[in-house]
Amino acid sequence: MTTRRFMTWVCAIAVAHLTLSVAAIVGAYALGTARFDNPEISIGVGEQILGALASVLPQPAFSILRFSGARELSSLVQWAVLGANSIVWALGIAWLVRHLTQGRTDGP
Repeated sequence: MTTRRFMTWVCAIAVAHLTLSVAAIVGAYALGTARFDNPEISIGVGEQILGALASVLPQPAFSILRFSGARELSSLVQWAVLGANSIVWALGIAWLVRHLTQGRTDGP
C-alpha cells in the first residue's frame, strides 16, 4: 500500500469515525430526553446501543479531557480534540489493515 493510498484510507476512516461519534452522542441524548419529563420510561435498545457507542468512540480523548481537568476549555478546543481522536483511531485501524494485508498480493 502506497503512502498516498494509506493517507486516503486514514482520511476516510477519520471522517467516518467522527461522524459516527457525533451521531451516537447526539442520538443517545435525543432518545434520552423523554425521561426528563417522565423518569418512569424505560431505556430502549436503540438508546442503549447509541449510549454504548457514545461511550466508546470518543475514547481516549474524553478520558484525557476529564482527568486533566480540561473540561473548561473552549468548545473549539474540545472539537479539535475530538477530531484528533478520530485521526488517532483512523491511523490505528489503517495501520492494522495495512499490517494484516501487507504480505498479500492482488489476484488476477
